[in-house]
Amino acid sequence: MKSHQKTIIRITVILLGLISVMFLNVQKEKEISESSDENPIEKFQLMEVKTGPDIESPMLFGIINNTEEVVVQMNVEGRIDHDNRSLTPGTAFKKNEILIKVNRLEVLYELLIARLNYKYLVQQSLTKIGEQIPQELAKWKAFEHKIDRTLPLPELPKVRLEEEENLLHKLNIYTQYYSTKKLEQKAEGYLYAAPFDGFILESSIGPGAMVKKNESLLTLAKHNSQQVTAHIPIDFVNVLEKSQEIYFVGPSKDTIGTGKFKGTGTKISDSASIETHFTFTGKKSVFTNSTVQIVYSKQKSKHYPSLPKTAIKNNSVYIFAENKLLETPVKIISTKADSVLVDGLPNHCFVIKNTEGVKF
Repeated sequence: MKSHQKTIIRITVILLGLISVMFLNVQKEKEISESSDENPIEKFQLMEVKTGPDIESPMLFGIINNTEEVVVQMNVEGRIDHDNRSLTPGTAFKKNEILIKVNRLEVLYELLIARLNYKYLVQQSLTKIGEQIPQELAKWKAFEHKIDRTLPLPELPKVRLEEEENLLHKLNIYTQYYSTKKLEQKAEGYLYAAPFDGFILESSIGPGAMVKKNESLLTLAKHNSQQVTAHIPIDFVNVLEKSQEIYFVGPSKDTIGTGKFKGTGTKISDSASIETHFTFTGKKSVFTNSTVQIVYSKQKSKHYPSLPKTAIKNNSVYIFAENKLLETPVKIISTKADSVLVDGLPNHCFVIKNTEGVKF
């Protein structure tokens, strides 16, 4: 074979080798690329987030209720005196004012006799007290003088001597005293005094009505204990919280009271609204359980997207865009049990739901 033919063969073999090496390198790079190019959705658990437009001010309604109420019952039976004060709903009263007087003529007569008998007992005992413990006679004379058939018995004098103690037991001074005091307590059960300044919320009785033992007669509400309760969109609570003054409008479109944001209660079932309370100050106290419109300064409320807490890492979230992960700082607006409201995200993006254990 001629030398130039051998040269051509050598060149051809070299070229084929180079081509084979290049093909193998390209194939290897392709395999590496394919092995590292996993589906981001399968790898990171993405969630779509849309911030949406700002929220327009909604029309809100609430119910007036009371935070302090008392249901009145009596431990006696009888007829309410005909000269008893008015017991109609809305009637105001002062603390310790007598609201209910059940006729107690019989028990008062019994009490009158008991006090007279006790006064007589003490008078008869003064002679023996003077004989046996003359140094204590003066205080028992003063005690006897204070006993009045129309007034509660005064407090017993303090006893200093054992001899005096024994004599009082022998004379029945103690026994008759506590028996009469028990009768006084029974008589007090025919009266009901107001426990606070307030107004009558509900009533099933009036002057001349019959009272049954342990029957609910009145519902009392304390002054300045009223509030308005409403279900408010969660995203709108911060607007009402910042409102300087809130007005409450009744069915006749007249303003019946004013108030301010008080706080939130428990979330209702649809998870989009939350129970919210407002203070209530009104000209009257008869609007309890009425529906009122809540009037406030109209303004737009920004819509904040809700993310799981696991999506937040160092006050940032990770967005998947253009086949890359982008760290985006956010501002946390509020925190709930397992989620947060944030500000600072684009209008539309895909956020990694759980950053724990993921290396970026």
